[in-house]
Amino acid sequence: MTKRNNIRGQFARISQVLRDFHQPFLHHLLSANQTNKMGEDEMSKKAVVRMPEEGRELSLAGKPLRFLVTGDDAKHTSMFDWTLPPSFSTGLHVHHVLEETFFVLEGECEWQIGDQRIVAKPGAYVFIPPGVPHNIANHSGKTARMIMTVSPPGHEHYFEELTTLVASGGPPDAAAIADLRERYDTTQLSILQT
Repeated sequence: MTKRNNIRGQFARISQVLRDFHQPFLHHLLSANQTNKMGEDEMSKKAVVRMPEEGRELSLAGKPLRFLVTGDDAKHTSMFDWTLPPSFSTGLHVHHVLEETFFVLEGECEWQIGDQRIVAKPGAYVFIPPGVPHNIANHSGKTARMIMTVSPPGHEHYFEELTTLVASGGPPDAAAIADLRERYDTTQLSILQT
């Protein structure tokens, strides 16, 4: 009986740790989904089909960033077709709630994931959970193109605000960008180079 109670106690502690860990994520997810324009039932029944060149597109660092799936379309993720110019770098940063994936379609990227550096060529994929410092860069002399997912959805708003901040033509306001990044669960760990 004591062994059984001990196992139950361990299970209860593990369950509480998991609930405590997921609480901030669930709060963020629920608040992000309250801003969606469609009802949940309607959203879950609507497929999203994007033909080539379809989808809202922004210009980021002079290259296209196309929205494939946003918070208006999905409850759990957003997806982007992202073209990175040569010499682009996000700088080392970390997310505390967001999960990201990157899949290289064209060109060559350099990824720093924790302490690991990876030369990512077409077909390379990475999943980055919360808490893992990373940098997505293109140090080659040619453009690179990736599919990027961000969960929970809503990161399209970050990109919209970022393009507005950098569209002035002059050097971007570092304090404004730092504030923007913090509001969208991004803690910058190195100097932002782009």
